[in-house]
Amino acid sequence: MQHVRVYLNEGEMIYGEGGHLVAKSPTVKINYAAQGGIIKSLERELTGSRFFIMQVYGPGIAEFSSFLPGRIVKIDLNGNGIMVEHNSFLFAEQGVQYSATLNKISVGWLGGEGLLMAHFSGQGSVFVHALGGVSSFVLRPGEEIEVKKDTYWHLTTLCSIPLLEREE
Repeated sequence: MQHVRVYLNEGEMIYGEGGHLVAKSPTVKINYAAQGGIIKSLERELTGSRFFIMQVYGPGIAEFSSFLPGRIVKIDLNGNGIMVEHNSFLFAEQGVQYSATLNKISVGWLGGEGLLMAHFSGQGSVFVHALGGVSSFVLRPGEEIEVKKDTYWHLTTLCSIPLLEREE
């Protein structure tokens, strides 16, 4: 399984899902907080994530992993937003805002994917886990791609994907 080792400087903070932290230096401090306030925390709790988010403070090393084999992917937001399946979130940098949302029913249950989605936006990077392999497409204006309905994993908030219904 893949792991991500993070080297934190004095006072530097990242946050993530507590179950994915597999090792840390004794100098690393852990705190749990209602990240983003009570409303954002309630949104996360009601959509299957956690009310309290684990905050990890340096100096030292923190190592994260997923529960199942797959790939860990770093996504640089650069002021944009993404939505991912809520259970794929490992950790994010401090400048990233985290909320949760209910997916459209046509994409969620009827589309074969999760109804509960994590939404990340702002400046910084978020690290997420995908089961199996990952393909990435960067589309130019006017370009399109069709995606089989049960295979998409994350979307930028700037795009929509028509889901294929035909058999392979």
